[in-house]
Amino acid sequence: MHDSSNDTLIPFDDLPTKGIRYSRNYLDRLIKEDRFPKPIFLSPRRRAFLESEIDAWIKARVDQPGLYRPAPKVRVDHRDKVAA
Repeated sequence: MHDSSNDTLIPFDDLPTKGIRYSRNYLDRLIKEDRFPKPIFLSPRRRAFLESEIDAWIKARVDQPGLYRPAPKVRVDHRDKVAA
């Protein structure tokens, strides 16, 4: 899933700018289960992700059939009900 045209590194702390607001522990679990792109370690405690891989992961989630999307809220006006 690597697109060399977009090799920008995104630090973990900047993932929310992509709409990813998972905790470090949850992301570690997803990475271990191969359900999230693997990080690039910049130092023993600093990691970043390739933007192209993050974008591809997001696109795959959006394109996933059956992805939970809440139905639009419909306003119900109870004043129209007739008392029995």
